[in-house]
Amino acid sequence: MKAQKITDEEIEQLKVANLPNRPTAPEEYGGAGFSAKEMKEAFDRLPLYVMGKYNDLVDDITTEGEDSISGTIKIGLGEDITLRDFIGWFSDGRILTFIPAGGENLALYLAGIRKDVDNCLDVLGLK
Repeated sequence: MKAQKITDEEIEQLKVANLPNRPTAPEEYGGAGFSAKEMKEAFDRLPLYVMGKYNDLVDDITTEGEDSISGTIKIGLGEDITLRDFIGWFSDGRILTFIPAGGENLALYLAGIRKDVDNCLDVLGLK
């Protein structure tokens, strides 16, 4: 996963407020001697940094696999179970084993109903 929290230290380093009081003034007058281009770049640093972090987050959300957000979020159904695993359980049917129904799980309950229906069809000679 590429997205990481933006730290206070990173923000502090990129703030326009950290520029000298007279950033375009020569150094001997307490400035930094910035050109117009350097001033524009100073104002752009923090927003561009935040946009880069945002794009990392979007990439993590849309990426599939172990390094995606869904591949790293633990959902509390066991130490190693991730959101990605949980979503996969819907496609392969394992989710039914986690849903309670009729005093057991839904997979077993549905299997019992299927067996009962098959027995009824046999008795009626429709199978």
